[in-house]
Amino acid sequence: MLDRFPVVRANLMREMSAHMTAPLTRQEPADLVGITLYTVSRTLSQWETEGILQSQQRQLLIREPSRLIALATES
Repeated sequence: MLDRFPVVRANLMREMSAHMTAPLTRQEPADLVGITLYTVSRTLSQWETEGILQSQQRQLLIREPSRLIALATES
């Protein structure tokens, strides 16, 4: 998915972490990629537990951009 957003990918790879305000509800990305709200919530919770990111009130702190990129580009 990050292949569609090369600027985001380049910025993530350059930074040790990235902080972003997400103007989307969890339902909106679920609708964009055709998955359920439950799957989005479960995945974000799993990534928080693994230390990949931290989310709070529509804000994301990506703690390990390289791991997130690796997950996004897995076959």
